[in-house]
Formats: sequence, structure tokens, C-alpha cells
Amino acid sequence: MDWRKTEIIFIIAFLLLDIFLGVMFLNKQATNDPDKLGNDTLQDHLKTDNITYPELSSKEVYGEVFTADKVTINEKDVSNLKNPNDFTY
Repeated sequence: MDWRKTEIIFIIAFLLLDIFLGVMFLNKQATNDPDKLGNDTLQDHLKTDNITYPELSSKEVYGEVFTADKVTINEKDVSNLKNPNDFTY
């Protein structure tokens, strides 16, 4: 077997691999630019991902984040539980 040809093939293969990995690294660095990412708004990200949403109001809303309805629990509801002793009210 001709080791000289094998050596040349390995050198060319690793050179091409190094070039490919270098290009991939530079592309990743260019897309992960912190200055570029910081300037994009949420709407820009949604538009890039083809996510649609209804028109949102620009009116400021004040209030609670979570809401709940008050429910009265009676004896019948407690008796329907699997283990009524675990329920505290």
C-alpha cells in the first residue's frame, strides 16, 4: 500500500474538515451576536417563527394576574370525596 497517497488523502480530508468547522463556527458566532439579539422585540421573534396572534390593545391594564371564583363547599361535596378526613375547611 502506498502510504504517501494515504497521507495526502488524510491531509486533504482533515483540511476540508477544518475549513467546514471554521465556517460553521463563524456562522454561529454571527448569529449569536448579543447586540443583535438584544435589539429584537418579542413581536419580531414571533414574526420570525411565523406565530400569529390577534391585535393586542395598547391600553394599560392594572389588576391581579390571577383570578378565582369563590365557591361554597357544603357537606354533600365533602361526603363525595374519596377520603373526607383529608379535606380541611
